[in-house]
Amino acid sequence: MFSTNEIFKYPCSFDEHSAEWSAVELSLNLPWFLIECAHKEEKLFRTFFFSCLRDVVAFIDTRLTGIEGVALNLVVPPVMSSSRNWLFVPIKRICRENRKDDCTKFQLILTGKDGVHYCESPFDLVKKDVGPTETLVEFK
Repeated sequence: MFSTNEIFKYPCSFDEHSAEWSAVELSLNLPWFLIECAHKEEKLFRTFFFSCLRDVVAFIDTRLTGIEGVALNLVVPPVMSSSRNWLFVPIKRICRENRKDDCTKFQLILTGKDGVHYCESPFDLVKKDVGPTETLVEFK
């Protein structure tokens, strides 16, 4: 979650539904998901931060007119990374784990471009074979 203060608000914004800020504070040291989107006709790039992987998938599923997801990065805070620095992991795909025992409960699995898997909740590096999955989104 991000928080900010009114003194950091810009007087202008993109539209009446948004506000622009010169500074925000990261309130929770949890993993974030940074998705870069491109507008097909205007060659305009927009970047969104999400705190929940399911919200990323829902955002992609809405298929906003003329906008497509170009890249996804997992952003890991220093308290959770082995390097004790911010870690940006380029993501290759988002998959849904196929469980034969209970189809109503499933995990989303991220696969980094380096082949490492991350499970959504609780956030964790998955070092083992994740088993059968269904690809929901693939990034170049």
